Amino acid sequence: MVKVMMGLKGSGKTKRLVELVKKAVAEDKGSVYVIEKDRSLTYEIPYEARLIFASDYSIGTFEFLKGFISGLHAGNYDVSTVFIDSLFKLVDTKDIAETEKFLDWLSAFSERENIFFFITISDDISNATQGMKKYFDYVHADLPRVIAHNEQVETGARIFNRLFVPNMKKLKRFGASVYVNEADGLMALAE
Repeated sequence: MVKVMMGLKGSGKTKRLVELVKKAVAEDKGSVYVIEKDRSLTYEIPYEARLIFASDYSIGTFEFLKGFISGLHAGNYDVSTVFIDSLFKLVDTKDIAETEKFLDWLSAFSERENIFFFITISDDISNATQGMKKYFDYVHADLPRVIAHNEQVETGARIFNRLFVPNMKKLKRFGASVYVNEADGLMALAE
């Protein structure tokens, strides 16, 4: 099985990947691999997962990546899960058609070898083709989390209304609105 999480930088892809790596290490019976461009996840990934720094191998192309993944499996038939962080940082292209072909190859490889792949792609989701979307990992929220989120938003709105609205000065700074409550020495930045 292949799952893809695509979104712009800062959308929570790597955080989700780290959560899934921790879960895989705790639950999987086979080996767990994480492929990333550099050493940014070194302290976030559990030591039980094999962390591979792609920059050490100069991957560069989808063909090289296919060979690399095939070699991982050939060297260790116990591979159960492979995580790839920021696919477009590993390969020297953002060609969506080539990406779709790679995902299709990976899906066939995954089914044949019984390996789960989770990939993050840093790009605007509107650039994804229908062929790529079939691999998307949709995060489903449960009711308690939605309720908790709504309560946080309501609490924030109450605090803002109580502290800033009565004595508020709105300034335009840094391309955003800055709200100042001089009486309490507080500031709030709104984008």
